[in-house]
Amino acid sequence: MDKKVAVQKRKRDESKDELRFPLEKHFKAQVTTRGYRDIGAVIKKLLTERQLQMFRRTCFGHFLELKDSRFSGVLIHSFILRAVNKVTSGEELWFRVNDVDVRFSAYEFAIMTGLRFSHLVDIDLYIPSKATDRILQTYFHGCKSVTYADLSRVFQQRPWGEDDTDAVKLALLFYLHMGLLGSDLRKTIPQKILQLVDHLDGFNAYPWGVRVWQMTYRSICDNISRISIDSGPKKKKENQLKQYGIMGFPLAFQFWIYETLDSLFRWVDESPYIGAARMLRWHTKDIPGWDSISAIFTGDPDDVNFPLDLSPVERDTEWYEDIIRYTGISDSRSSSASGDAPSSPRDVSSPIVAPPPVDASVQPPPTCPISDPIEELISPGPGPRPATTEHISLHCTYALENMLVPIDQNSLHASMQLPQGANGTVTS
Repeated sequence: MDKKVAVQKRKRDESKDELRFPLEKHFKAQVTTRGYRDIGAVIKKLLTERQLQMFRRTCFGHFLELKDSRFSGVLIHSFILRAVNKVTSGEELWFRVNDVDVRFSAYEFAIMTGLRFSHLVDIDLYIPSKATDRILQTYFHGCKSVTYADLSRVFQQRPWGEDDTDAVKLALLFYLHMGLLGSDLRKTIPQKILQLVDHLDGFNAYPWGVRVWQMTYRSICDNISRISIDSGPKKKKENQLKQYGIMGFPLAFQFWIYETLDSLFRWVDESPYIGAARMLRWHTKDIPGWDSISAIFTGDPDDVNFPLDLSPVERDTEWYEDIIRYTGISDSRSSSASGDAPSSPRDVSSPIVAPPPVDASVQPPPTCPISDPIEELISPGPGPRPATTEHISLHCTYALENMLVPIDQNSLHASMQLPQGANGTVTS
């Protein structure tokens, strides 16, 4: 073996399971989220009670029960600074907290969000063969490029009139892009999603958890890489990264931190209702500041909950069956802790109950039948997990010149009650 290659390999091996950022290199930064944090309040304001009941029967309906959506950039940045160099076979993030290695992967993401996962992510599988562009033609005048900003403007004008079903369809588009796939307001919405939402059985069956997870995961990874470069040994402290944004759904990451750290009791409250998704049981009392870091990261392993313990109610949900098939996990309680870092000695033992029933007098929105049996399409067969899912495109594309009408960003921010900032970011 070439001597230079051998030295490089030894350095990589020596760095395995080591902290990406030693404590002496920690620094403060402002973290923003591209998602709209008060999206549930907007939907509740614009939809009627009947339409809200219909929305609650969809794949995103449980998010209306989210008690709080305040974003804590301090907490998220402090966790990111505790990232560990761990060699894994899949999409996983590892952090060392109080000498305990904890994992944030698609498995934990599904527990927090209740979103569905599957390897069958080709959206064409869920669109009927006779699908049309009715939503695009009716509400976006057939424009070839519909942006996040266009969707926000149209939705807030309530253009559906008395059509309850279309109200729910536009609300689903709004929640998906402005809440779960948070990104630049100039990003365009794939035309196939505009077709899919017009067929609610396919939209509800689609594994949105994969798309939302991968966008969130890749954004966190990109920022960890940027921080690593900007805080390298040759970088002066004043040149370190001061601000960065996370796309996707970083609130799921934040609420997973709530589950992981018992030392956050001063800032959060929990309730026993988490049957649909763990996020639903948390309420943020206050956002911690930089002066609270030492009180949060106490150094006591007993303050760390990992792996998360699931209840029979959770194990009986569709999303749990999906994520087990998707990840191939045979023992959900396996921590795979590495190095000298021990697993948490404690489990989550808070009471877990099933979600309350939806009013049966309100029927779900009518759906259009799909030409192929959807249950066959979304049930992955046995076999190893595919190595990659690169066919999902999550890169930003910009089409300012193709917007429906010129949009005043200041007016858009005001209408959405967003703080003034660049392209829809919400700061901690």
